[in-house]
Amino acid sequence: MTGVTFDVAPLGEEICASLVSVRPVVDRRSEAPGGVPPAMPNCVRLGLDKHDKVSPKFLLTVALQTADQLLENNGTLFSRDQIQLLSQGERPTVRLDLEGADKYDDAKTAADEPERVKMAQGIFLRLFKDGRVGGEFKSSRDEHLDVLAVLEKPVVTVSDFRQALVKVYSAYEPSGDYVSGVWKGICRPMLMGNYQIPQVKVGSPYEGKVCPRCDPGPLVSLPAAPSSLMDTISSRRCDSLYNSPDKFVPDNHSIPVNEWIMPNFNKVYTMDGEWPVLGVVNGAWGAHADRVSKAVQDEADKQGVVCTPFPWQCTWKPSTPSGRRPDGFLELSQKDAAAIVQAEMDEHIKYWRVANLGDLIKSYRLTPQLVQELEIQAEQLVKDARVAERITDKDGHAERRAPNQPRDATKYRKPSNDGWYIGSYAQAYVVLEYNEDGTASEMRFATVPTCLNAESGAEAANRQRDFWVQVRIDAASQDKIDYWS
Repeated sequence: MTGVTFDVAPLGEEICASLVSVRPVVDRRSEAPGGVPPAMPNCVRLGLDKHDKVSPKFLLTVALQTADQLLENNGTLFSRDQIQLLSQGERPTVRLDLEGADKYDDAKTAADEPERVKMAQGIFLRLFKDGRVGGEFKSSRDEHLDVLAVLEKPVVTVSDFRQALVKVYSAYEPSGDYVSGVWKGICRPMLMGNYQIPQVKVGSPYEGKVCPRCDPGPLVSLPAAPSSLMDTISSRRCDSLYNSPDKFVPDNHSIPVNEWIMPNFNKVYTMDGEWPVLGVVNGAWGAHADRVSKAVQDEADKQGVVCTPFPWQCTWKPSTPSGRRPDGFLELSQKDAAAIVQAEMDEHIKYWRVANLGDLIKSYRLTPQLVQELEIQAEQLVKDARVAERITDKDGHAERRAPNQPRDATKYRKPSNDGWYIGSYAQAYVVLEYNEDGTASEMRFATVPTCLNAESGAEAANRQRDFWVQVRIDAASQDKIDYWS
């Protein structure tokens, strides 16, 4: 669950090679904001996950660039979603959405200049808090009282606000330059297959140096943030306060992925043995499947299709037998199959090896080959489900539902299983699967027992193909990839 730290490198420091020739910044919120227009062309909103942090230098950099644009435009900054960053480029570059202000549901116009400045300060005070500029706990705010003071002190004009920001910024960058520093801390390491031995690894760029977060080597776990799965675990009742996953996030917020699992591949990183992993994650996958069923239904409503149950037997297929699946597994009842699959997934969750695909690609990039393998696996699960549906008594499978309507078996016909398709991140999960001795690993696709269902097989195929096109874009698989395989 390590987040990222939005930061700016000192002038002259070399940028991490994983940020070169890519779209370095993404909106890391687990859900898109409502009531706002799309981001401006070639821009992305400054969206943080709850585990992310913002450095004081980055906050001041954004505030200064914002103040410059407020001096050039009389518009009002009333929402952080107006603060956008160029999605490409090696430097944090702010673009304010002031011209499109009337398209925001919460649009406001300042009555005068002092109010305009106060509103802008309020936006950055919120960023100070959400980005934990001083750390996670209130007492650590004392570390950056200078930044806090410039955001809280009343001023009359934007020019006054800018001058105060410049004075504070000089303590973090003596040159005073707030436009030339390169990105730091928001790297998305490249995940790829190792074709010498079957193994998923963090790739090594052809050229340039990488930061510790991007050190090449075998991938051993997926502690990525945001994580809808960890949100599910957090929402479940724990035996003690310490058992909360939020308390497990390291204070330094920068433990590299290869330290989350100890060198012995199946020994869980437990913070000196204080983290009772098994007790916390037991039953997690079943609870998560229930929780995300609404998200899949919402996606069905958005796409204008229906949402129907999907056989538990076909939600995921391990490459290494778990020993839990009996002969005739496809013919089991949904209750029995669910118990087996949930136990298998909980076993992987305790090693931090299960993640939602949409969450994963906010923290990592994937090579085209890795995306293709996941797509093929997803297609096979759907094909297997159609077979399983034909040979079972279809217990637990429901009638077709129209969008936004409750299930009514007397009104809606049974859907054709040819219409099943994987077409949303709500359905898409990955499992980092290791063999028994830990010498080989593979990225496996998994889904949930709720599936989108189109009117026909042809429509389903088209929608599924469109989804994987979007995955390739979001995973930066179409960016320039100069990595050793």
